[in-house]
Amino acid sequence: MARPRGRLTWPTALTAVALLALASALVVVILGRRTPDAPEIRLEISTPATDHPASLAISPDGSTVAFVALDQGRPRLWLRTLDSASSRPLALE
Repeated sequence: MARPRGRLTWPTALTAVALLALASALVVVILGRRTPDAPEIRLEISTPATDHPASLAISPDGSTVAFVALDQGRPRLWLRTLDSASSRPLALE
């Protein structure tokens, strides 16, 4: 006997429902994995007087800041670790 057109059989309907449920579960899992954005961190660095206000660099590991500032009237390289509130001039050799 021929099956009427436009009607789903039970196995087809169950397969469609199972695929829809699987797709919904995947969407929930993928959207649920989003990691929260990192909190914004602000830092203010007060430096000694300088003639070079834009001369600032951060170390590759992000733990130290280097900048040019005046020391006894002459420009000199200074260092400040971010876990410290004070800066120190780089030792001259």
